[in-house]
Amino acid sequence: MGSFDIETTSREHGDTNEEEEKTRLLRHGSEEHGHQGEEEEEQKLNVGIAIVLCCILTIASCSSSILAQLSKHGESGEYGYHTSTVPVLSEFAKLVISSIFVGYTYLQTGSIHAPLWTVKEFCTKYLVIGFLYAIQNNLVFIALMYLDPGTMEVLGNVKLPLTAVLMRFLLHKVFSSIQVVGLAFLTIGAMLSKFNLVSCGEGPDEDCSKSRIGILIMIVMCCISSTASVANEYLLKHKDNGPLFWQNSQLYLSTCFFSILHAAFIDRVPMNGGFFEGYSWMTLAVILNLAFVGIIVSITLKHADNIVHAIASILAMILATVFSVIVLDAELHILSIFGFACISAGVLMYFFSNACSMHCLQGVFSSRYSSSSSRSRSRSVVGTI
Repeated sequence: MGSFDIETTSREHGDTNEEEEKTRLLRHGSEEHGHQGEEEEEQKLNVGIAIVLCCILTIASCSSSILAQLSKHGESGEYGYHTSTVPVLSEFAKLVISSIFVGYTYLQTGSIHAPLWTVKEFCTKYLVIGFLYAIQNNLVFIALMYLDPGTMEVLGNVKLPLTAVLMRFLLHKVFSSIQVVGLAFLTIGAMLSKFNLVSCGEGPDEDCSKSRIGILIMIVMCCISSTASVANEYLLKHKDNGPLFWQNSQLYLSTCFFSILHAAFIDRVPMNGGFFEGYSWMTLAVILNLAFVGIIVSITLKHADNIVHAIASILAMILATVFSVIVLDAELHILSIFGFACISAGVLMYFFSNACSMHCLQGVFSSRYSSSSSRSRSRSVVGTI
């Protein structure tokens, strides 16, 4: 009887251990499934936010091109105002808007929730970025002296892969293989859509040195623009630098300063009486739209990234082209159609690559789970035998 009691007790103890092991495995599996579900939901939310910001920025950027075109004089096709005054006022408008949000935050909470402002930090961070943006804006006009506008638009798309490379090494942004292919499609498509505007030259004796200088200037400009954009994204996403509009206020203060220098000393705009010469309600709409675009760009860099900003710029170019074809009776080239197709494929690859990869992973995990469950069933059958 004693041996029978011991054997019964050991069996009951073994059954209890087996039940506890099963319970532990089930709990561990449910926790893993819960974490996986939370990660998938977070990824879907991030993709959704990026798509919404991309759509808003696309419409706003396209509106900037259309309003700038409509602000020209109908007969001459030239701007009736000093174009360098528009960035000054748009940067000032962005500074005012950001300051209003900072003031509202202070009135509501009694603090701006940001570190104390120091001249050293302003000069080493935001003043440098503002200086890089100022150089980029000046290089645009210098490049126009050596290249035609169509060639500039084609070469300007080099900024997208350069930005992706800088984000990979400086911000440690991880791109999937599908996203890399999507970025390649976007770059090629953007170039093809404007390739028909490239000037092919007028003869064999054409001086190619001007084109080489222009291409070099465009490469330098794209590098500077990409560096400034990635640095701005780093500062906006760094929590120690304070909330979004506090950082925007410092950045727009520096860009205002350099815009005023450009208008006063490079374009030599008369500040007494001639600053607002030729202004109209359409010019005011251009300024306000540019200010809105700048605010949306900062929100995009804060909650998405520079790639979303670049994609929105490319999509805005498509919308502007469609507007020109429908309203202004412009001709749509066959290369533009191929370019639009490549851009559409690139957008789908970039934004929905995570969904494709998650679907593949779910298939792998489900196959592994089914194989492991079949092995466990076979073991249980052997145990019962």
